[in-house]
Amino acid sequence: MSASDPYPTFPLFPDLPPELRNQIWLNAMPTLKPSIHLYHRGCWLHQPLNPSDEGYGLDDEGPPVSFRLELVKKTWLEAPLVYVNYEARQAALKWGEQHGMPFCSLPDTERLVFLRSFNANIDALGVPYEEWENLILELADRQSEPDLINQTVRPISAIKQFILSERMLKSCVSEIDELFEVYCGLETVYIIDGEMPELDAASSATGLLQSWEYEPSGVKGWRWDPEQRRLAAQENTQIRSPTLYALMEEAARVVTEAFTRYAPHFAIVPSGIVASIAM
Repeated sequence: MSASDPYPTFPLFPDLPPELRNQIWLNAMPTLKPSIHLYHRGCWLHQPLNPSDEGYGLDDEGPPVSFRLELVKKTWLEAPLVYVNYEARQAALKWGEQHGMPFCSLPDTERLVFLRSFNANIDALGVPYEEWENLILELADRQSEPDLINQTVRPISAIKQFILSERMLKSCVSEIDELFEVYCGLETVYIIDGEMPELDAASSATGLLQSWEYEPSGVKGWRWDPEQRRLAAQENTQIRSPTLYALMEEAARVVTEAFTRYAPHFAIVPSGIVASIAM
């Protein structure tokens, strides 16, 4: 490799044992972190629950209307490694299979991608700015349809994390408690400094978002204090933006006033979007 060549080469790579080459290809694949999937209407369904579903067997509490995780739109990960050679492609396909991600061509493009399903245990549902009203009212709209009209339903949701932009929190802070009321399994609301990822030109034809990762910013945020019965700022919670800090304080106050009669376990935490995932 010459001093001016920015890309290192290893001409002896083809002479390595196949097992070692395969492991090198696998090591070149990314480590998956929690990702963002976008909220959209159409996931609240009234249908019989499976034995493995939360709330199964509680029919006397009203007809179940559940937020079906399998209906949340997948995100896509680009896979340039598949273009290298047959061996690299097979390693990439094996990696995708290990993570339960089917491999396909993105419609109306020449991109070969993996499709990533929503995992409620680690992933977060991002809420586009214009979707707040749908997010809160969709369940009520579903109850007004003929099969559920005049019935008290039993909402079931396994969503544990939501992500809101600072702009959205500012516009809906007085109603933020409704998010916890509708999505009763909610544990954490992450607030990002900036805008929610949007569909790009390659995604617009399918409505599928490119896979973006998120991570908490490192500060502790506001968590429910069972002794004080309120959302309290954790020790050493520091946010560089005074405006965002005040906004999250107000959100904590609104939620506290709504839930002082209960003993919930949830938090409001600053977060950052790391990057879109590309291999």
